[in-house]
Amino acid sequence: MSSSLTVLAGWTQDSRGYQYKREDGSYVRNDWLELNQIWYHFDASGYCETGWIWADGYWWYQNADGSYVCNGSQVIDGTLYSFDENGHLKETKSATDITSPLMLYDQEPVAQNSSYSNPDGQTNKEHEKWIKVLGFFPSYYDGTSNREYYAGKKYNSLKASVAPKKKDEWYEDEYLYLEIYGDDKLLYRSEGINYKTSIFDIAVDISNCDMVNIVCIGEHSQPNPESIILKDARFENSGTAQTQNVSSNQGVQIQSGQNESATNITTPLVLYDQTPVAQNSSYSDTDSQTNKENEKWIKVLTFFPSYYDGTSNMEYYAGKKYNSLRASVAPEKKNAWDEDDYLYLEIYGDDKLLYRSGEITYKTSIFDIAVDISNCDMVNIVCVGEHSQPNPESIILKDARFE
Repeated sequence: MSSSLTVLAGWTQDSRGYQYKREDGSYVRNDWLELNQIWYHFDASGYCETGWIWADGYWWYQNADGSYVCNGSQVIDGTLYSFDENGHLKETKSATDITSPLMLYDQEPVAQNSSYSNPDGQTNKEHEKWIKVLGFFPSYYDGTSNREYYAGKKYNSLKASVAPKKKDEWYEDEYLYLEIYGDDKLLYRSEGINYKTSIFDIAVDISNCDMVNIVCIGEHSQPNPESIILKDARFENSGTAQTQNVSSNQGVQIQSGQNESATNITTPLVLYDQTPVAQNSSYSDTDSQTNKENEKWIKVLTFFPSYYDGTSNMEYYAGKKYNSLRASVAPEKKNAWDEDDYLYLEIYGDDKLLYRSGEITYKTSIFDIAVDISNCDMVNIVCVGEHSQPNPESIILKDARFE
């Protein structure tokens, strides 16, 4: 008996905002969409944009519902602005306090190291050709890369789309971080970026900054390091007093009053080389394990629930220093599974259940987890299941880490 999966097109919402799913299951990204004679614009992460946006060479103003003003005027933050029939901001006196974006790919940086500007293009992890990009490949010798620009306190936001460069230039167990500094103060730091990281957008508040430094850091075991690329990196100023938050979940924007030194951001604690406080029917493997896609994963945690009590665990001390447990999860190769068996992955913080997966079988696709462990002293990674054979199936966690 055959069956087909019906995908319902329409709006979806999560903690970051609204997205629109097409009938084929994909999301609208970096594009416009017309619905009921209203046009909406979506960023590279697929979220509907609001407020002032720079797109297609024009300023637009997207209302809270995502629609924009056409062939008329609107009072925005106490100032009257006029828009033409296409929704473009008119060059009138009321618009003079909106500074045109400063596109960084054609600006000469004040200082740079192990980086480049490429107006022709680079290929990102999705094998898309991005043109007019900035590229960062941290030096094998000191693990840093940067481009510093003069902003002159004229802009309030640094925006860009960020992606790993194509996969074949990455080593599987390495990652990078993107940092933004304003006048030598840390304003933003991304989470760890590796070849699996999805494309994401940043919007970092650079209000009152003279100098803005874009920095990429990482650890490299090979002389030919991985790299990241930034598309449409630009300074913007909407002319309003409002600041913009980071537009993705791929990092932390440092707020006023927080510690602003890079030394105050805790380095991720990678779990495969940590000794657990307690464990059962599990192990850390720095060599490799084969996942269901027959890919070799190195530096993994492996869980094979005991045939006698159906549990497996590794418990670690977090000391309330981290706010997230992250990992990629996969069934181990298929021939280690019985067809009718399944497992669950559970995460506990100080003995409270924080997360429970759905059923994991040998057919389950690789997936990522990001579990909130804020204010937790102890974090316990538990795998439970029912086994019909003494040689149980297992799951593996790659790059499991506290961040």
